[in-house]
Amino acid sequence: MPFPKKVLHLWMYYKPAIFAALALFLLLVFGLIRLVRPPKQTVLEITAVNANPVAVDLSAFDSFLTDAGYDPAREVIKVDTSFRISRSEVSEINDSSYQILIARLLARDVYLCLLDRQMFSALDGQNAFQDLSEPIARSLDPTEAPLFIHSTDSSGRDIISGIILKDSLLHRMGLYTGDVIATIPAFSPDDELAWQMIVFLLQSQIE
Repeated sequence: MPFPKKVLHLWMYYKPAIFAALALFLLLVFGLIRLVRPPKQTVLEITAVNANPVAVDLSAFDSFLTDAGYDPAREVIKVDTSFRISRSEVSEINDSSYQILIARLLARDVYLCLLDRQMFSALDGQNAFQDLSEPIARSLDPTEAPLFIHSTDSSGRDIISGIILKDSLLHRMGLYTGDVIATIPAFSPDDELAWQMIVFLLQSQIE
């Protein structure tokens, strides 16, 4: 039997076996790649609302990860810039994005949230943010009070719900040009690590 016919014969009768062998080979290759170079684990996710859609240089957070006891080669900080919302614009997409953001803030999905003043004002009355008074008293200078945003919680108690960042690492990364407000959602998966990031960002604007 000529060689081309042999190849056609094998293909016609052993097609399932050939596909199975190819799939197994690709699976083994993928497994070896994951074993040699495992994907980095996200230890902190920052949701940056209305940030400029720029490519974020995550290496800028390497010193933070190292100081917090993480290995930048294995762990990473994720910055989500997908939310573009305007409270002055009426549209189905805009309203849907706003509702999705609120749902994420209340569902333990967001560690740390960055907002412009418009979005912070829109969300501040919905009890979506933690009171930062205690960590501020523990680690910041009270003379920096102009940086703090006061609001009232559902029980009428005065709280500090946000901190203004004016010229921080975020601005040098190109994420924001104007003032940005850092806040910790009420149900942050790790509010202590989120607070450490706020302090890190504050120090980056002071230095």
